[in-house]
Amino acid sequence: MIDLKSLELGALSLIDDKKRASSAGLVKQGKIMSLGQEYRNDMPQIWFHGPFFAYTYRNVDYSLKKFEDYPNRLGSTICRYELSDHSGTHIDGLNHASRDHLIHGDLDIREISDEVGTSSMGIESMPPIFTRGIMLDFTRLFGVDALDPGYEITVKDVEDATKHFDIKLEDGDGLFFHTGFGKLWIKDNEKYMGDSPGPGEE
Repeated sequence: MIDLKSLELGALSLIDDKKRASSAGLVKQGKIMSLGQEYRNDMPQIWFHGPFFAYTYRNVDYSLKKFEDYPNRLGSTICRYELSDHSGTHIDGLNHASRDHLIHGDLDIREISDEVGTSSMGIESMPPIFTRGIMLDFTRLFGVDALDPGYEITVKDVEDATKHFDIKLEDGDGLFFHTGFGKLWIKDNEKYMGDSPGPGEE
């Protein structure tokens, strides 16, 4: 019998209280930077998952007219959105992708799924992530503006980058690969959604 609770954290189980405390000690300036892109109608979208769109469903003038008998003169803007759970920049839950029917931990997705999602292994089981973040800049390592489409980042590439930038990886680190493709967002959606560079399976 598979213990689902022990599977749900995945590699995040490596981030414990000690790791979070040591990571907090590294903070010098306290700046916050978003790792996501703005959700917009013209952002890159995967056709298979369906379109994203946002529009103003009710504007202030409509609200003022609708509630003209109310003394507080309420005016509000109400937006509506349609999106799949794979829209824009995001983190996948461990229930998202499978090889045949097997997901993380060799769990058969059919055992936990129904018409409204899955009963476990979803993104709702992911805790807030607070850990040491490491960005390996492969554009600087290779002296290029962006990696070639489809370039597979190998274990050797990672080892070369950590040696070049004098970085020692630790269990529980958040590891980010800079490939240069982020600059294509909304600038060249077709190329961005094409054969992207990134880490290989190894």
